[in-house]
Amino acid sequence: MTEQTSGTKLGTQLRGKLTDAYAARGRSRSKLPYTYSPRMQCDVVLRSLLEFAHFVLAESDPQITKIDYAPEKQIANVQDDVLGTIVDAVVELKDGTIEWREIKHSGKLDKRSEHQLQAQAEAAYREGVRYCRFSEKEIFACPQRIDNWIEVIAWLTSVRDRPSYEFDTAVADLLRRNGTVTIDEIQRLGRTRPESTCFVAAAFRKVQSGDYVSDLDFKPLTSKTIISLPDVTS
Repeated sequence: MTEQTSGTKLGTQLRGKLTDAYAARGRSRSKLPYTYSPRMQCDVVLRSLLEFAHFVLAESDPQITKIDYAPEKQIANVQDDVLGTIVDAVVELKDGTIEWREIKHSGKLDKRSEHQLQAQAEAAYREGVRYCRFSEKEIFACPQRIDNWIEVIAWLTSVRDRPSYEFDTAVADLLRRNGTVTIDEIQRLGRTRPESTCFVAAAFRKVQSGDYVSDLDFKPLTSKTIISLPDVTS
């Protein structure tokens, strides 16, 4: 995970992160998406478009509390061989479970040797964590969710430097009164368009953390999108 450095301009940070990431990718020619993680409140460089899709899935998962999108390589001993394992993300869930995630297209996963897969599982077992493989099949199991959260992440990124307390409080009050509200109703809390954006972002942050629920998995994101308290059935 890449943290912002105090006193360093964003453009300089960007060039440095991308330079390091391109150097680390070796012979691969894939483009490297650069984005902001609202969950971890930092900028990240991902190594492929599939990793970006997984990033969107992870950012939308209310069961995740922490995630490292650029973890260090892990080492495992398998049948007298010392092997470096491929871990594309390290995830911590609300129940305390730690997952090492490998993110690869299904065709590439199918071609991985049993020896390599054993190394991944062995290293995870030694560390007391869960090893998981994510391909496009798992990541795009709910395509509407991915489409919507690309927009939600952009929304959250646009207010990344704004204090959120007053907006969180106003949205919470609205939900306590009504139980279920729409994006349009949340927007009307604002007196200006920038304010309205902040109120909606406050709601989305709580959906991200699991404090609120929505219909973003099933319906396109619109002004009629529903935000509810967890115990309210829409």
